Amino acid sequence: MRYCSFFIVPFLILLLLTACWDSESIEDRGFIIGTAIDLAEQKNNETILFVTNQLVIPFNVQSTTTGGSSGEEPYINISAQGKSLYQIDQEMAKLTNKLPFFEHTKVLIISEEIARTPHLLSSLLDIYIRSPEMRRGIHVVVTKKAKQLLESEPKAEKLPSIYIDELLNTGSEKAGLYRPKSIGDIQEEILRNSSFVLPILSPVEKRIEYTGGAVFHGHKSQMIDTLTNEEVTGLNLVIGNSKSGTLEINYKDSLITVDIKNIHNKLKIDPSNLDDIKVTIQIKMTATIEEIFGKENLQTDKNLPKIEEAFSNHMQTLVKMVFEKGKSELHADIFQLDKVLESRHPKIWKKIKKDWDHGENYFSNTTLELNVETNIRTTGAVIQTKK
Repeated sequence: MRYCSFFIVPFLILLLLTACWDSESIEDRGFIIGTAIDLAEQKNNETILFVTNQLVIPFNVQSTTTGGSSGEEPYINISAQGKSLYQIDQEMAKLTNKLPFFEHTKVLIISEEIARTPHLLSSLLDIYIRSPEMRRGIHVVVTKKAKQLLESEPKAEKLPSIYIDELLNTGSEKAGLYRPKSIGDIQEEILRNSSFVLPILSPVEKRIEYTGGAVFHGHKSQMIDTLTNEEVTGLNLVIGNSKSGTLEINYKDSLITVDIKNIHNKLKIDPSNLDDIKVTIQIKMTATIEEIFGKENLQTDKNLPKIEEAFSNHMQTLVKMVFEKGKSELHADIFQLDKVLESRHPKIWKKIKKDWDHGENYFSNTTLELNVETNIRTTGAVIQTKK
């Protein structure tokens, strides 16, 4: 027995000390954190894609974060073109000595040309949904030229893809901008034939800015138009996509800015008459006054209610403007009314879902009834300003 133990114990120790047979060194991996897809050309019914992947160089990132400098960028952009994303990825593997690794990808940037090509976006997302190496939480944005966004040089962040991802998160949480959609969210909308909106970003000098929203029609499966930032704000108020942000109004001779603390919206649909579908939206906003350019005494009983009323009227204008555009101009239900109908009126939805915002277009028969209420919780540390 002692003789057997003499051999078994060293053997077990050797098993514990062995490494994984298929492990890869971190230095050998090419961590792709962002992908930009442009349309190279389209002829003879063939679409040629131009793809740019942004790869992190771990050694240079470490040098930057520890205060040193390697004298080189912490990332590299590699581009190739082809008919399919998988084919292009295989070509890119020949252009670098790093093994492509997609599990840390943060953003997918598509050009307007890609977005406006019918059914192309849904085809491009197939590899991201199908491959186990891809993450469904990758954020998707639209821009004029996708590669240019990865070539931007923001001062606040050394890695453009990380900067874009953080901008999307902070923009929706702090500034009340449109909440970004992930690949998983978009796949769900495409399978439902639902219309949706993606953020539009644009490079401006040394920074990147929100410049509106790209409207995708569910039935046409392509981008059909854009929304301004003001129209996106109205859309957020309808669908409750944002619980914070800022609003400005001109009240008398004063510019007043409030910080939104909370937005509660309630939406009802009465589809009993398909020729006049009533949509009732109730919005309650709680906010604080942050800044006033002008002369206002907030201590009086009359001024503050009038300011609250002015903000309510402003929000009503924004909501009615974007609702009318979606119904009459875009013919696209970007307000998620289809989901409300499906969950609350399933029998009626089953009858009209194939003709909701196309065909018979029952969506165009909707009538909006809107009620907006503003509650300014505090006016700050002062009660009066003077010109």
